[in-house]
Amino acid sequence: MKSHLATDITNTLLEAQALVPAGENLQMNIRLPRHGNLCLIGPDSQRLCRYLRTLAGVESPQSGELMVFGKTLKSLDRKSWRKQRQRIGYVARNAPLLSVLRGLDNVMLPALYHKRMSRVEAREKAIELIAQVGCKGDIHKLPAYLTQQQRLQLAIARATILTPEILFMEEPFYGLSLAEQQPIFQYLVNSGTRISLALATHNLRLVKASATQILFIDEKQLHCFNSWHELVNCEHQEVTQFLQQYQQQYQAV
Repeated sequence: MKSHLATDITNTLLEAQALVPAGENLQMNIRLPRHGNLCLIGPDSQRLCRYLRTLAGVESPQSGELMVFGKTLKSLDRKSWRKQRQRIGYVARNAPLLSVLRGLDNVMLPALYHKRMSRVEAREKAIELIAQVGCKGDIHKLPAYLTQQQRLQLAIARATILTPEILFMEEPFYGLSLAEQQPIFQYLVNSGTRISLALATHNLRLVKASATQILFIDEKQLHCFNSWHELVNCEHQEVTQFLQQYQQQYQAV
């Protein structure tokens, strides 16, 4: 059967058609263009992250099709997918770093592992990215001696050292205070001209400030919105109740 996925691959980074994560039942139909920002929102954080991981190709779908950079995921062998994955950054919830490597070495690791840079080049690029995300911690310490905010900032720098075209993030501000969120919030909002974002988040301040597409996911249905204005004017009960719960947060933007 011929695929109905997008033919405009020059401007499309990824596209999902009737994509259903393992253990779920709602179909996701989405097209993420270059310089577009996608936010997945809804009451269940674990469900949002399952959809995000499936959209990123991190987990195999139960059904449906996923096209990444113009190629269907099913058509790629392991070597081809490994090459494509270098064009994608992914930061999981809790921003895990390798516990046996210092902060700076964690950031440098992808560039050295994939042999994309010399050690000197990787170090220079890592230090530049660490400064961009606003990390003030001692990057020569092991992750255990850094704060959650600093670990997240280093994880973002690590995920972007290969200059990916898409950055996926699970609950970017999990476990952070409002003050700790701010430099990361500003980095993500300002990064839209350089990289596309795909986020699973409950931070509606970030959704309002950055999203060009919004997917609302609950147990029974999935709603797609092309702007914040469309979202806040939706009359579906589940959506309005969710927005009321976070109203004070997003009105502070």
